[in-house]
Amino acid sequence: MNRSLTLIAFGAAAALAIAIVVVGTTTGGDSVTSAADQSSPDPSPASGRLATDGDRQATEAQADKALRRRIRRLEAESAADPADTSILVELGDAYVLGERLRQAARAFGAALRLHPDDSEISIRLALVWQAQGASSRALRTLKSVVAAHPDNQGAHYALAIVFYSEGDVVGARHEWETAARIDPSTSIGQRSRSFVDLLEEEDPTTPASGE
Repeated sequence: MNRSLTLIAFGAAAALAIAIVVVGTTTGGDSVTSAADQSSPDPSPASGRLATDGDRQATEAQADKALRRRIRRLEAESAADPADTSILVELGDAYVLGERLRQAARAFGAALRLHPDDSEISIRLALVWQAQGASSRALRTLKSVVAAHPDNQGAHYALAIVFYSEGDVVGARHEWETAARIDPSTSIGQRSRSFVDLLEEEDPTTPASGE
């Protein structure tokens, strides 16, 4: 596979995996943009001109500051009510956005201990493990979720990411095809179809699932 597919797969899938799975499942994914969208020049809201590097850096600094405030608020709320799973999950998501993976794993782990059968928390935790390099652990968890909930689109999408990162292109394609088939209208479904199309474009000899 060429460099473009690798960049797309790991830029738009691995780096944004949790955001896509979480936001795509709950809101249709409207607030999640692709890696290509993020890298394109943005018009300045003030003048309509193209944003400069300085504009982007200022925006990123503001977003980082807001994220740190959000994390501090959630940490305080979680300390006040450690049994509130929703706060733990939101805190874990915020840690992921801040690239604080060890803390994210702890937050999701604590939430999962309170609700051991929650597949969405399991998906989040598995993706964090994958980002930490614990691919086998992530695979076991995601395969278990898919077996228990075969219609969970986010689980199939996440499993495809792990398969692809481990070099299992056939497995990744099968899971992306499954995710796209479950509901092609969602953000996850559309992204999954895009990845399948890219795999076919890069290697048309790769067998489709079921062949």
